[in-house]
Amino acid sequence: MRTKDELFLWPLSKRENEVLRLVSFGLEFIEISNRLGLTPHTIRYHITNVRRKFNEMNASKHRIVAECFRTGYLNPFERLSV
Repeated sequence: MRTKDELFLWPLSKRENEVLRLVSFGLEFIEISNRLGLTPHTIRYHITNVRRKFNEMNASKHRIVAECFRTGYLNPFERLSV
């Protein structure tokens, strides 16, 4: 089991953190892209980078989020601001 400090091979960028946080709220790529003013393709690119840094290219976005909750990297009780 990985700790919070061992979760990612390399630090996530500010945008990768932001996208991962929005994924943790259950938003779809199109919703995230609208919120951030990016294309859905760019959101997929950031998620691919997160998977690479997580060292699990086949991991679902939900598995990565669950692991982030487990280690304390993301707060499962945080609320999405409108």
